[in-house]
Amino acid sequence: MRIFDLRILVLTAVVVGAAGCGGSGTTIGQRQTAYTQIERWGRPAVKEAFEAFGNHDTTNRSTPTNDPLLPSDIFNFMTTTAGRSPAIANVVKSVLIPDEMAADLSQPGPADYLGVETGGLASPTGSKFGGRALSDDVITISLSVIFGNTVPALGLAPDDGHESACLVTDNVPPGPAQIPQPTFPYLNGPY
Repeated sequence: MRIFDLRILVLTAVVVGAAGCGGSGTTIGQRQTAYTQIERWGRPAVKEAFEAFGNHDTTNRSTPTNDPLLPSDIFNFMTTTAGRSPAIANVVKSVLIPDEMAADLSQPGPADYLGVETGGLASPTGSKFGGRALSDDVITISLSVIFGNTVPALGLAPDDGHESACLVTDNVPPGPAQIPQPTFPYLNGPY
C-alpha cells in the first residue's frame, strides 16, 4: 500500500512539474501584496523612552516620516520628565525624527550610531557612515543624550545645567557574547 501511495505522489509531482515548465508564452502577473507595518525597531529605546506605551501601536503603524505622535512625545518628555531645555529638546527631536536608521553608503569608515544624523559629531571616530555597529551601546548613547551633557558637548545647544548623571547609563557592560568577532556570525554564543 505504501509503495502505491509513493508512486501516485511521484507521478503527481512529475505531471505538475512538467505542466509548470511548459512555455505557453504568457506572463503571469505579479501578485500584489499589501504591506502592513506592525513594529519599528531600527532605533531601540526611542519609542520606548519617549512615548507612553498606549501610543506605541499608532507609532508602530505609522511611517517614520509622517509619525503623528513621536515628534511631540520626544519634545514633551525632554522638557517635562527629563527637565531639559526646549533648545536641547528640539535638537534631540531633530536628530531622532524621522525614526529610522540612517546609513550614508558614500562615506568611508565604520558604522556608528547617529553618525549621519549628527554629521559625525556623535561618533568617537568622526564617522559619518551611520548605521549601527554591533558594539554600539545604543541604550547608553540614548540615555546620555536624554539625561547627560552630550548635546551641549557637541555644540548643538547651550548647556541647560539639568543633567542627571545617575541616569546617563544603564550600567550594563558588554558581555562576552556582545564582543564583535571578525567572522560570521560576528558575535560569540550566549553566555
